[in-house]
Amino acid sequence: MRKLAFTAVGVALAVVLTACSSTAPGSEEPALELGVIDTSASIVGDELLLTSEQEAEVADRADGRLIGIVCATMATDYHRELCESAKARAEALGFTAEIFDAQEDPNRELQGVESFISKGAIAILDDSLGGDAITAQIAQAVERGITVVQLANRTFADSGAITVAVDNITIAEAAGAAAGEYAAANYPGAEVLTALLDYPDIPVLVERADAIESAMLAAHPQTTIVGRFLGGTADNGQSSMETALQAFPAIQAVVGINDAGNLGAYQALISSGRDLTDVFIFGIDCDPQAVDLIDDGTIYKGCVNTNPVATGELGVNAFALLLLGETVPATIEVPVFIYTGE
Repeated sequence: MRKLAFTAVGVALAVVLTACSSTAPGSEEPALELGVIDTSASIVGDELLLTSEQEAEVADRADGRLIGIVCATMATDYHRELCESAKARAEALGFTAEIFDAQEDPNRELQGVESFISKGAIAILDDSLGGDAITAQIAQAVERGITVVQLANRTFADSGAITVAVDNITIAEAAGAAAGEYAAANYPGAEVLTALLDYPDIPVLVERADAIESAMLAAHPQTTIVGRFLGGTADNGQSSMETALQAFPAIQAVVGINDAGNLGAYQALISSGRDLTDVFIFGIDCDPQAVDLIDDGTIYKGCVNTNPVATGELGVNAFALLLLGETVPATIEVPVFIYTGE
């Protein structure tokens, strides 16, 4: 069959997968023959499109088979939009799709993956929290012939999964640099007291926070990080900012690993009653509420648009092309950009 065009350096490490059936393990239904995952190749996501003819062929082959979607959490706009867009795309292509909400709990993520394995899912899209246990389980799923597509992270790359994600360090550096450049433009040569919201239980988010800090300091060396505080969700961000303001009432900037935590910090700042004319916030994900605040000219000045809707859709597209016998790169990058309302 026709091969998908992509930029790659050879195909030496290509992996040919045979998917499991849509019925429970042990079924007599014959397995599907899939295309090739090229582990040496990468592609920009907007090149991973299906023609109308391909969509019709996928719908013929899908036959209502199950695609399982394990969502890190449905409590934030980013993850909810990502998982719902994957479900909608899968259903539009003729698959049955289910979302399992891991509720930010790595143990629930394990349960979700195991549940879809037991149900005979032909593919599992995992918006993963990370960790050794889930990585080992993903490797087992791949060995059993289940196609795994990791959404929003790349920790399963060595386990045979396709990864569809923005680059974690790229988005962090973009957010940190944007915040630092804003500080340099508005407070040239002056110290800027900054609270950094992170999520220390998830290693990939610690790496993101590290990169945010480094990039902001590079753009505005006078930045002083007064501390790292738990973010990730609005409740965490609000509670952490209330605590931070008690110790550092003159905080001028908030940067964080996502908008959800920052939005909680925003609410705490508004409720504090202090003069906020010298305060600014930069985040990641461009949650709709954050975009509204940016557009309204509030202290929320910018965010990195990480394109969750496209991430979910691209994850399904990758499996759909495998179903057609195509060669698909193992690494699919989702483009991002800084949004400041301008």
